[in-house]
Amino acid sequence: MKILKRDKAYIIFILSLVIFFSCSKDKAVSDGKIDVETIFDNSVVKSLSDMGYSHEIIPLETKDSCLLPGNSHVVHVDKENVFISAGALIYRFGIDGSFKNTIGKVGSGPMEHKNIHSVSFNDREGKVFIYDGNKKMIVWDKNGNPIDEVTLEIGGHLPCIFNLENEFIGIGQTYDEKAGGTSILRFDGSGICMDRRIVSKAGCQASPSYFTMPLLRENVAGFCYYNPYNSNFQNISKEKIEDFFFLDFGKYAQDNEKMQDMDYRSANADGIVELWDFIVCDDICFLLFRRGKDLFAASVNLIDGGILFSSSIENPRKGGGIPLFDEEYGITIWPHYEKEGVLFSLCDIGGLSDKELNQWSTRTEGEQGISDNSNPCLVKLRREK
Repeated sequence: MKILKRDKAYIIFILSLVIFFSCSKDKAVSDGKIDVETIFDNSVVKSLSDMGYSHEIIPLETKDSCLLPGNSHVVHVDKENVFISAGALIYRFGIDGSFKNTIGKVGSGPMEHKNIHSVSFNDREGKVFIYDGNKKMIVWDKNGNPIDEVTLEIGGHLPCIFNLENEFIGIGQTYDEKAGGTSILRFDGSGICMDRRIVSKAGCQASPSYFTMPLLRENVAGFCYYNPYNSNFQNISKEKIEDFFFLDFGKYAQDNEKMQDMDYRSANADGIVELWDFIVCDDICFLLFRRGKDLFAASVNLIDGGILFSSSIENPRKGGGIPLFDEEYGITIWPHYEKEGVLFSLCDIGGLSDKELNQWSTRTEGEQGISDNSNPCLVKLRREK
C-alpha cells in the first residue's frame, strides 16, 4: 500500500510531537533555572556506570598512623597528592594511595584548631589553609609543617573562608547596621577586610542556623557559591562574581524569616526541602537535598536539562550515595571533589571478594583482599563524552 506524501508528513509531525513531549516532560533545567519540583516528580535510578562514568579504584594505604575515621571526604587533589579531611586533621596520600603525612594540630593554642570549617590550597606554593570557624586561618605546608596564623578582622559569623591567590574569600553574616546581612568578603593576606559585597539582607542574626550555612565548591576560576537565602549559584573569582544558576524550589519554597524560627522548622520539618551539598563537573550538576527526614539526590545535565538520577538515598556520611555500578555489589558513593573533569570520592569495598575486586579495581590478580578494618578506596570517575 502506498503512503501519500501528505500522510508521511502527518506521521512525521505526530512522531515529532511524541518525541518532543517525551523528552521535555522531565527537563529539569531551562533559562538558567534548576527546577526542584521537576526533579522530585521524575524518579530516575541509574548507576554512575549507566550514566556514562568510567571508574578507577585506588586502595589507600592502611596502617595505624593513617587509619581514617568515618565521614572522611576528599577536599583537594593535585598532580601528585590527594588530601582527605577526616576528623580534625587533613590526611595527605599520594595519587597511588600511599600515605604521606597528616596536616594540622588539634588544640586551642597558637597554630592549633579544634575544628576544620573549611580548607583550601595554593598548589603553586604548596600551602594548605585551615580555617577553624573562629576567624583564625592557620597556614601549613603540604608536608605538615606550620607556617603562619592569620586572624581575620571582621565582626560577624564567618562559617567559610578560602584562600584565593594569597587573598581570603569569606562567606558569612555581618552585623554592621549599614552593611548587615549575608556577604561575600575579601581579605588581604594579613587578614584585613578589603571588600564586602552583600548578597542577601535576609538572615542577619547572631545565631544563624546550621541549615542556612552557605556552600562553596572549588572550581577552575575560584569557587562556586550557593546562597541559601536566595537559592542562587554564583561563580567567584578574584576579579568578579557572576551568577551561574538559580535553584527554583517552586511549591517547596520557604519564607526566609520563618526559616530562622526553629519552632517553625520543627513543626513543618516534613515539608521543608533544603540543599545540603552540590558539585559541578563539566555539564553535570550533582545535588543533595534534605527533604523532611530523608535525603534526596539528583544529577542533572545543565545543557540539555535531562535528569540522570533522581531518588532518595542513604546518608553519604554513613556510606550512602549513588550506585557505582551493578546494584548486586551494593557499592554507593557520593562525589566529593572535581578536578579537570574528574570526580573524586571514597568508598568502602571491604565486603567484596578478591575475584570481584579484581574485576574493577587497580589491584592485580592474587593480591590480598581488603579487610573490614582497612581504609576506604579512592574512586576516580570520568564521564565519557
